[in-house]
Amino acid sequence: MDQFDKQREFSMAMNGRMALLIVGIMNIITAVTSSSLYSANMFVAVNGVIHGNKEFMDIFSQAGMNVGLASAIGAAFALEALMEIFSGVCAVRFSNRLNKAGFTVRVSIVLLTVEILIQIFLIIVGMISVPQLLSAVILPLIMLWGATRLRKLAKKYPGRVYAVEPKKVQEQRQRSEEGFKSLHERASMKANAWDEGAAISKREEEDPDETDSPEKDPSEDQN
Repeated sequence: MDQFDKQREFSMAMNGRMALLIVGIMNIITAVTSSSLYSANMFVAVNGVIHGNKEFMDIFSQAGMNVGLASAIGAAFALEALMEIFSGVCAVRFSNRLNKAGFTVRVSIVLLTVEILIQIFLIIVGMISVPQLLSAVILPLIMLWGATRLRKLAKKYPGRVYAVEPKKVQEQRQRSEEGFKSLHERASMKANAWDEGAAISKREEEDPDETDSPEKDPSEDQN
């Protein structure tokens, strides 16, 4: 693989990871600050009408809404909030996991389907706003796009776990490589020492006089 392919795959991994992280966080924020509040307000209003609260009864009368319809709208927003929280947690948690990319894609598709159905229902009952519609459709599409980036890499590298190798994993791998290198060096030193010892033993066997006989005194030759 050339440098261009490596850079392209790294860019794909980073783009997919960032898309999932951003959308996941935004989904959780939207669920807490918008969808769940709409659901809670609707059920509070329904409870007020049931108990004869004049203020809520006047609001329902002016909006042409009954308790059944209001309860259905509240349930729709509650379902939307649950899906946004679940998908947001999955997107954040698995934003760097290639082995979970297929699951993240399926979650994105389910979220997009649920959001579209809920928005159609809200349009029918006349409770739709353009910003809410755009947010409900665009965020799942971005999440799906990011998940498909990781799924492409997962298909190319089936045994790979992370899209972008975490720092801790890099440090562990580096220590492992250094440890392996150190063991290899020690083994090489032992092998060299063994070879040198074997060579000395062989020389001793071939010429024992060279090592066993005492050295002659130069003065004896002169005499």
